[in-house]
Amino acid sequence: MSDKKRKTIGIIGGYGVIGIDVCRWLLQTTPHTIILGGRDKEKGMRAAAGFDNVRFMAADVEDPVSLDAFCSECDLVVNCTGPSRILGDGVASVALEKGIDYVDPSGGESLYNNVYAKHRKKILEKGLCFILSAGVFPGLSELLPDYIIKTGFDRVDRVTYHYCAYGDLSWASAWDFVCTLEENVGEGWICLRDGKKEKETQARMVPLPPPVGRIEMIPLLTEGLIRVGGYNNVTTIYEYHSVGKNLLASMLSIVGEERYRTADEKRQSANELIKGADADLGTMAEALQYCVMIHMEMDGVLDGNRQKTVTTAYHPSGYPMTAMTVADTARLVADGAVAGPGLHHFENGVDQSKFMDLFRKQEGLVYTHSVSGEL
Repeated sequence: MSDKKRKTIGIIGGYGVIGIDVCRWLLQTTPHTIILGGRDKEKGMRAAAGFDNVRFMAADVEDPVSLDAFCSECDLVVNCTGPSRILGDGVASVALEKGIDYVDPSGGESLYNNVYAKHRKKILEKGLCFILSAGVFPGLSELLPDYIIKTGFDRVDRVTYHYCAYGDLSWASAWDFVCTLEENVGEGWICLRDGKKEKETQARMVPLPPPVGRIEMIPLLTEGLIRVGGYNNVTTIYEYHSVGKNLLASMLSIVGEERYRTADEKRQSANELIKGADADLGTMAEALQYCVMIHMEMDGVLDGNRQKTVTTAYHPSGYPMTAMTVADTARLVADGAVAGPGLHHFENGVDQSKFMDLFRKQEGLVYTHSVSGEL
């Protein structure tokens, strides 16, 4: 695990949409040296030329030799490639062998449990820090509620959570999205009430802060929020999500017809999701087209008094929000501001207070938090 000094951070997939912004934000906020990695030399050289003191190295995620050479130059590697369900733990395995820290914005529960978990013992033995799910969803979607609960309450009785995300889908994101549908990640039309899962029978019209406003949302209890509730003994969770109507229709069709069993079905379904997301962009207000909003209300007790908190994090575009979150995570790992050696979900891996200090400074972010007294 790293200490505080100038480090070399390698970004695999460094010339992609997320990778470029991770590089930009790290250069803007840290003294660290950056190496961009990828299989396309022309794209990589062109991307590196857009920054001062950034270089490119060829690195193919399916070629352990090139990955080995790339990781040999780094103190920390950030994996911005995908789809994670296809590529698995290839980059993480090489980082482990080279004895360097690792950050990945992807890493759903199945990937964490079934792929990366086999490395947990060796990561600890080498004193390394591996952080998965260091993006927006998953990532901020778990860290923000965990932070509010831990810093604002002695006990939380109820969490009401809203997540909105709109915009186009990359091929990698769409493929991973299909895999989450296959794996039944999250439980639709379910809430947690007094420690028991119960059915919710209908969508709800929810008044959210601007620019989202009043919007229809569906109940979906995710594994990440269940995990956060378990950490903090929260027994009642109402979780609601909103995506574009065309994307939602595609999702429901894919699930209903189980069009995710074979690689061909996954490919066709991923293309359908991409088309659905693109169609939504043509029908929604410009202010909503790429935005992300997390809006939470919590009821509980602090110092013997009942209180309610309302927290909103909004960004007009999910891509830079993801990239800045990944970059801030890499910065904390490089500076040693982490929970310690080991394999971590994002919310458990970083120093949450230090991350929130960085998070509030992200470009374009609107973050509000209010507390009211007796309920």
